[in-house]
This record gives sequence, C-alpha cells and structure tokens, in this order.
Amino acid sequence: MIASHDGNSETPRREIHCGVEIIRVSATRWGSRHIAGKAMDYATFAMAIRRTLRAEVRAGDCIVAMTDPPILSFIAAAAARRAGAGAIHWLQDIHPEISLALSPSRLLASVVRPWILRRNAAWQAGRACVAIGSDMAALVRESGVPDGQVRVIPNWLPAEIR
Repeated sequence: MIASHDGNSETPRREIHCGVEIIRVSATRWGSRHIAGKAMDYATFAMAIRRTLRAEVRAGDCIVAMTDPPILSFIAAAAARRAGAGAIHWLQDIHPEISLALSPSRLLASVVRPWILRRNAAWQAGRACVAIGSDMAALVRESGVPDGQVRVIPNWLPAEIR
C-alpha cells in the first residue's frame, strides 16, 4: 500500500502491518493555508506516487487506485501500462464533475476538459472501476467504460445490519 507520510519522524517510511507492506511517501502539507498550497500538495504527492509506482510495480501486479487525489487514475493507469500490470479504479467521488456542478465558470470547464478525457481513458483501460452507488456507476459507463468493467460496492452498511 502506498500512502502519504504524516510528517512525524516517528512514523516509519516502510513497514509491514498484518502482512501488508506500507510505503509512505512525502509531500508538502500547505493545503490548509490556501488553494495554491493544496495544489502544491497534490502535485508533490502525485510525483512521489509516480516515482514509487515506477520502482515498485511489476508485471502481473494489480494497482488499486482511489480517487483522492483525483489525478491518481492517470498515474495508476500509466504505471500499470508501463509495467505490464493491471489497474482497478476505486471511485469515492467524481472529479472534476463535482467542481463543474458547483461552479458555472467557463474557464474551469475549459481547463478540466483535457483532465476528463485523460481520466476517462484511464478508466477505460483499467480492469475495473468500482463505484459506490448506481448513479456513480452510470456516470462511469457514460464515460465509456464497458458495463462488464463496472462494479458497484456500496460505501455504507446494508439496511438489514443495524
């Protein structure tokens, strides 16, 4: 598992926990200050993830990439393709569609259009896309992912569990 390091010197960069190797990568932590800081945090995390995937992923592996930050789908797809591995995209949210829905900005729409195309290509190339609900799964299918590659795993407890 590759995750962000918390910046605490006592937190190990690598460890094995319950049989799972955890690799923690460094990134900036400026996001709480301003939007430019958050962008820098995403960029430095993305570079660290890219570097780590290049070093760690081997042919036959399968990368499971979550959607936080949203650019992980591109990075995972590229790393999987390069190594001869597979990629599964586990979607917790849909970006940049959420941003577009919240902002009528034409500038934002023009900036994110290439992002959407790259993200869709990454999803289409994956072994599967896991959505947390049927509406999200429908959007994934509308993005060009074949029905057989879309799975729904709800992110909540079934109603019968109380």
